[in-house]
Amino acid sequence: MALINNLREYERLALFKLGRYVGMKGPGTVWVWPILQQSLRIDLREFEFESTSETYVTKDLRDVAIDFQGYARVVDAEKAATEVENYQGGCRAVAVDTMRQLIGDLDRDDIRPNDLQAQVQARLSEQAGRWDVEVRAVEIRRVR
Repeated sequence: MALINNLREYERLALFKLGRYVGMKGPGTVWVWPILQQSLRIDLREFEFESTSETYVTKDLRDVAIDFQGYARVVDAEKAATEVENYQGGCRAVAVDTMRQLIGDLDRDDIRPNDLQAQVQARLSEQAGRWDVEVRAVEIRRVR
């Protein structure tokens, strides 16, 4: 018995047959045979990732809490399905790690949100580019 998947215009289905990638399907109706095939639904719309109240330590050993929000979208659904387990979580993790590295190199008085935004977006675009995820924006909402 086959499973019927109705995919919207902004969705694609990565199809795997006996564990091997066989291609992308959609939009429209796609049949999946459960014993032979597995599928992974990829959303091509822009998604949001955020970090609220992450605390970072500056070079002068002071705590700084930064809230930020980012926007990205999948460009190539095949790479997003086969190159990374969770591209949304990956974007958030790379952004938090990048922010931690950047803040660790600065004194608390040297933190400039606009400079941080640009640097985080550039590094995140480079990392997420491996998965063909395009980073549209990174916005720092609050520095405490």
